[in-house]
Amino acid sequence: MTEKEILKLPEAEFIDYVLQGNQDAIDFCNLLFSVSQVWDDLIDRDKSTGPMAINRAFWTLLVSLPGNRFYQDYYNDLHPLIRRSILDWWDANQIEIDQKRDLAEVAYGLRSSISNILVDVTYIVGGYEWVNKMSLLIRKRIYTDNIQDYIKETFDARSNQTDRE
Repeated sequence: MTEKEILKLPEAEFIDYVLQGNQDAIDFCNLLFSVSQVWDDLIDRDKSTGPMAINRAFWTLLVSLPGNRFYQDYYNDLHPLIRRSILDWWDANQIEIDQKRDLAEVAYGLRSSISNILVDVTYIVGGYEWVNKMSLLIRKRIYTDNIQDYIKETFDARSNQTDRE
């Protein structure tokens, strides 16, 4: 499969491809990504998040994720990565909330550091040679917007909001 074909795969097929069909790893990533999206929506307040989505996110965190075989088997590798991704995301949000345009590029890089988890899971599943082939493709797939659009959308849009606490 060519790089272009891989990048055009629907999200579920892309994740399946880079994780070589390892269902436990795929489930782990999907669980983590779904929770991170709900959390982001709750913080940004840019999308309505209903009780069912919030309940599902908490269920995922407290029941599904700890029960995932891949997460259990690689907890010592994955837990620090998750912690780092959360801390990066917090910092990116704080930069955005404080409207620190001089740190916009930092926030742009930090806000999607959860993608690093997919890269690391790709390594765990496929080893050095496989992650060496997939790492840049994963980043290309995740970073689809450019920094100018991000700055315009994030800093210009948020400068019109006053209370974000």
